[in-house]
Order: sequence, then C-alpha cells, then structure tokens
Amino acid sequence: MLMNSGSHNTKALVLALLVWSFCILSVAEARAQNSVKSNSADGLIAAVDSTTKRGELPAPAKPATVEEKLNALQQSVEQLQKTVEQQQETIRLLALQLNRPAASTDTTAIRVEPGSEAPQTPSLEDRVKKVESSVSQLGNIKFSGDIRLRSESLFGNANLLAGAANPLVFGNALTPRHRLRLRARLAMRGNVNDEFEWGLRLATGSMADNISTNQTLTDFFNRKPFSLDQAYITYKPRKLPGLRVQGGRFEPPWVFTEMTIDNDLMVDGLNQRHIFFRLQASGYRLPVRATAFNTRL
Repeated sequence: MLMNSGSHNTKALVLALLVWSFCILSVAEARAQNSVKSNSADGLIAAVDSTTKRGELPAPAKPATVEEKLNALQQSVEQLQKTVEQQQETIRLLALQLNRPAASTDTTAIRVEPGSEAPQTPSLEDRVKKVESSVSQLGNIKFSGDIRLRSESLFGNANLLAGAANPLVFGNALTPRHRLRLRARLAMRGNVNDEFEWGLRLATGSMADNISTNQTLTDFFNRKPFSLDQAYITYKPRKLPGLRVQGGRFEPPWVFTEMTIDNDLMVDGLNQRHIFFRLQASGYRLPVRATAFNTRL
C-alpha cells in the first residue's frame, strides 16, 4: 500500500510540473503581444526581467532600438518554447518509467495482501493435540499409557464352609464388599531398524494375580507395586514377508476371547507366526497363517 501511495504522489507532481510549464509559456506570450501593441520598452524589459527572475533564461544585453528589443524578446520566447518542449519530453519519459513498475507494484500488492494478514491463532484443542503428538513420540520411541480409578462392589458372595443351619450344605453368605481399585500403565514402543521392533510396558497389580492389573486401595497407605507387564523383541525379516518371530513377555499370539483367556494375561516364551497367503471372497480378506508357541527356552 505504501508503494501505491508513492506512485500516486509522483503522478501528481508530474501533472503539477506540466501545469506550471504551460503557465510560464502563456504568460510569456501574453506579455510579448502586449509589449508589441503598446511599443513600450519598459514592458519589454519587465517581461525579460520576469523570465530571468524565474530562472528560465539568463538576462540578455539591453538593446538600443525597439527592433532589437523585439528580436531579443522573440528569441527568449523561442528559448522558452524549447525549454517547455524539453520539460514535456522529460515528463513523458518519467511517466513511462513510473507506469511500468506501477503495474507490477499493483500485482505485488494484490499477491502480498493475503499473505500480510495476521495468521489465525490456533485453538486450544489444536495446540493440545500438537503438544501431545510431540511428547508422545521422541525419536523412534513412542510413549502411551493410562490411569483408571473405579469403585467396585461385590454382592451375594459365599464361602466354601459348611452352613451353620445345615452342615450338609456348603456355603455361608458373606456381607457385601466395597472397594476402590486403581490401574496405571505405561508403555513404550520403538524400532531398532526396519526388521526389529521392541516393546516395554509397566503396570500396577498384585504380584500373585496374573490376570488383573488393578490394585486395591486399602487403609494401610502401603506403596503399590508397579512391575514389568510386557517386554519383548519382534523380528520381521524383509526377505521373508509374512514371517514374524517374537520373544519375551507379550500378549497371546493366537486368537482368543474372554471365554478362553483373560485379556490381562501375558504369556512368556517364544512365538512364531507365518502368513502364507490371503483368501479374498466377497470383499473379505482371510489370512491363512500358522502359529507356534513355546514356553520352554
């Protein structure tokens, strides 16, 4: 916008110079005609003096006769005309030079205006996502985890002792149990290269309970264990696509449900899986694979 205002000011200055030059020419011609009609030598000398005062021509020598004065005045007028023509040519060249960058200046201004707008401040949600993505991944290591706190109530429990009313019936009703339980997990995943991956996870839970990562909060303010839940290394050779060899402590490699194995159970050992090919029918892909698992190393 500053460049546009500068070009407009220059054009105004050029127009002012043109008006000033034509005014000088008209004043000089008018005075010359008046001096010829009146034959007044004083008027002729005043016209010449006025032009010299404006800096257009140097003061000529005073002629002796009226004819010489008229000739001198005619020469001064011709010189003024040449000066005006030179000024007009100079103004024309300046106008051409100013008009050429003016077009590019306007184009630049149009292109720069959208970029010159202040960038919109990102919302709080976008900034939080950006921070989470940068914190969750450092180099080739990715962090994840969760913390859960819940209240658990147990009703209708009974023990395995003989009943008080009938000794032949086992089981005595127990009072309902209410407890607070906490679960905290911290996992790390990373790649050594294109073929080797590793994983590590720490979790709460009782050492004697292998199917739960929940920790009961008691009234004794004891510290809670935070132990190794997963630790494994996975090998996927590029020369044998579909083959995976994994060793350590990891999730069960076979397909299972809650009716067969608990989700929180982690197995120890070595497993191998190889996907031979995939069957595709009616838009579904079914992997055909073989899995071997060994817990004795």
